[in-house]
Amino acid sequence: MHGYKFIAKFINLAFWLLKFVNLAKKFEDKSAKICLRLFDFITAPVRLDI
Repeated sequence: MHGYKFIAKFINLAFWLLKFVNLAKKFEDKSAKICLRLFDFITAPVRLDI
């Protein structure tokens, strides 16, 4: 069960990351870097929880 939770969490995080990267591509390079840094900061606790 724990392994399944890990896989589900990883897939969910990867899905949101992919969605976010596609969104970031629409912005200018500088704006995208700021957004990615912010996203990294927000998701850091989730990744540490894994």
